[in-house]
Amino acid sequence: MKSYTITSTASGQRIDRYLMKLLPKAGKGFLQKMLRKKNIKLNSKKASPSDLLKDGDVVEIFFSDETFNKFSDKAPFEKEVPKALLSLFESPVYSNDDFLAVNKPAGVLTQPDITKDPALSDAAVAVIGKDGTFSPAPLTRLDRGTTGIVIFPKNYQAQKRALSAIRKKSEEDSLTKKYYLALVHGEIRTPGKLEGAIQKDDNNRVSLTDKGKKAELFYEPLLTGNGYTLLRVDLRTGRTHQIRAQLEKNQTPIVGDQKYGDRKINQFWHLDHQLLHAAEYVLKDEEGLLLDVRAPLPKDFKDILEKIFSAQDLERFNQENGLL
Repeated sequence: MKSYTITSTASGQRIDRYLMKLLPKAGKGFLQKMLRKKNIKLNSKKASPSDLLKDGDVVEIFFSDETFNKFSDKAPFEKEVPKALLSLFESPVYSNDDFLAVNKPAGVLTQPDITKDPALSDAAVAVIGKDGTFSPAPLTRLDRGTTGIVIFPKNYQAQKRALSAIRKKSEEDSLTKKYYLALVHGEIRTPGKLEGAIQKDDNNRVSLTDKGKKAELFYEPLLTGNGYTLLRVDLRTGRTHQIRAQLEKNQTPIVGDQKYGDRKINQFWHLDHQLLHAAEYVLKDEEGLLLDVRAPLPKDFKDILEKIFSAQDLERFNQENGLL
């Protein structure tokens, strides 16, 4: 028999869903049958599949070790995480009982990909931990070359509430806001809106077409001069490479962008990644504020701004935004 005491990371979910995460190879029908036959109990009593788990509840599974191992098929977390990634979690830009946010540097993966390079999600599991049914996964995902805020929930309830708020953003103009800063080549003097449809090809490059997924963003120039503009981008739909592709289509490509940018401009600044930064994330739902996170610009971004714009303009920008 195996016994599991429910903690805050797992409370609030149905017992059948908890069991399906704990024993992913067992099958929903089999687990419901085990509940009916009392081979799985909740607080030493028969449980219904829809029963909600609470802090302190005890789930008892009366399987042999061989049967349990056959259905669990989960190895412990053993991936070695570089100290540089772990240090981001030791000095987060935001942390409370429910969420933790880090300021991602350029070149770091949010989640693992085919390169198998270490990712922030690996470090999150190592730092926040997991209990067999909950593993911290990023609420925000940034391209490898994009810097800024990546948010991880610390428990199931926070994850559920946050994902619900994020989904509502796609259905209506919710209180959830994502703001990016982008340095673009070209002078933009007035706020505007970019919209269209986006399609992704087999080479992971997107293009603006008549068909595809809706893509919408608003932009506002914060600093303009010497052939460049620092934009605040209010992202309304989170499509792959959306900001980068739409600004290229607008003939104001992001400085440093290797896929959608201007090669000569990138070489001039000696950049191998786009100067696009997830600077602020506000997440709310009907119950109120979940989090409001801000992340300062990385050093290389700031250094280039100092070469383009005056000290007075940068001081004014920092007084208004506090991101330098």
